[in-house]
Amino acid sequence: MSPARAVLLIFALLAGAFLLPSPSPAAGPVSLPALAPLPLPTSPPENPTTPEKVNLGKMLFFDRRLSGDGTMNCATCHDPENGFADALPISLSYPTTRNWRNSPGLVNVAYRKTLFHDGRATSLEEQALSR
Repeated sequence: MSPARAVLLIFALLAGAFLLPSPSPAAGPVSLPALAPLPLPTSPPENPTTPEKVNLGKMLFFDRRLSGDGTMNCATCHDPENGFADALPISLSYPTTRNWRNSPGLVNVAYRKTLFHDGRATSLEEQALSR
């Protein structure tokens, strides 16, 4: 981290400490909601989830034939050992190119409202048709 960035971070933390209201003992303890499992994700009515589709998805996720040059699969960038992300600041792409951002993790992706870094897809079906 550069010295200028470190100074900005310290100022931001200090500003937050002064701008946020301090807790009032008269307000009493704060109760947080209990942790619970997430509800099952919903499927579009026109494309319900089936065990066969889940198995097909697993097979396709690791199939290199779907890449542009046949050398990579989804797990190349969305590595199961790294939370289905790549753990790199900038993702690798095909052997001769580099991306300009990293691969987002796929854990709990079924609950996201938008997909891609810029949110241009609102469903997995829409994302599959995009590049």
